[in-house]
Amino acid sequence: MLILNAKKRFLLWLLCILVMATMLNPCFIKLVKAPILDIQLTTTKQVYDVGESIVITINATLDGASYQTVIAIEITDPNGNTYLVRTIKSGDVSDKYWKVIIADLFTCDAQGKLKTTYRRGEIAYLSYTIKNIDVVNHYIKVALYVQYCDNTPLMANYPFEGEITAGQQMSTYITFPIPHDAPIGEAKIFLGVFDDSPKNSGTPYCPERTTSFYIESSTPTMPNQPENSQVIFSLPKKDVKLGNYTIYAAAKYYLQTIRKLKSFQVTLLGDIVKDGIINMKDIVQCINLFLTTPNSPNWNPDADVDKSGRVDMKDIVYLVLSFGKSAIY
Repeated sequence: MLILNAKKRFLLWLLCILVMATMLNPCFIKLVKAPILDIQLTTTKQVYDVGESIVITINATLDGASYQTVIAIEITDPNGNTYLVRTIKSGDVSDKYWKVIIADLFTCDAQGKLKTTYRRGEIAYLSYTIKNIDVVNHYIKVALYVQYCDNTPLMANYPFEGEITAGQQMSTYITFPIPHDAPIGEAKIFLGVFDDSPKNSGTPYCPERTTSFYIESSTPTMPNQPENSQVIFSLPKKDVKLGNYTIYAAAKYYLQTIRKLKSFQVTLLGDIVKDGIINMKDIVQCINLFLTTPNSPNWNPDADVDKSGRVDMKDIVYLVLSFGKSAIY
């Protein structure tokens, strides 16, 4: 009891000294400022035409310095549906410790046997294994994204969400149809595991895992995807939903979470008659407006596809090259 009292007297004496020092000099005790996490999110353009390639650059900083981590990204279409979902590395994260990992990922048949080639119209099977290597339970949301060989999205969704207990290894199958008009060649699967969706400020538990499969043929192959800091994909040339798409990016530093938003617009350039498809009606309309300018009484800015201030051969050529593109207003 005497030793305990002595400890209490020492702590009280030390506290009095600190209080007096603070009263005499407020700078004696300095508050420790937590590092500030931030995300830089940019697109190459603000407005994209149907069929165009989109490059999104994502990086993270900690107090202004480059920070190597994993960033969750989700793109939603004008209706709010998930259009793309990925986990992007902002640098080398090989030395990081992950509490939840993706232990396995492969395509298979209905019996779970490895299968890498599917026909158009066939059902594809995907097997994945998630492992919680932590000593506590975690709530997870599995993120699936599939991209064709022409870099256009096939599908994006969250096939599972729920709790995974400490030490648990969870294996399951996902099925998805191969469309009858799917591009022939290599397709790539990107699988991530988040604590929630990025639009709800969800962040990744670990880097994503990828695997490839083939539709009808092993060629053509998918263009190489950036290893860090970028997402590259292309808008389809058919039946694209027009309007504003929203990008959500989220990352975490200990208990600190940061989320950034950015939007871009998708339009069908050259759809002069506004029927959702580039065809002869648009070309004829453009020819009828040939050489008109904003000062012309019959001026139509939609016919000035390249926004040069005059309807000319460049606009007609653009329409010919875009023939058959379609969209949904």
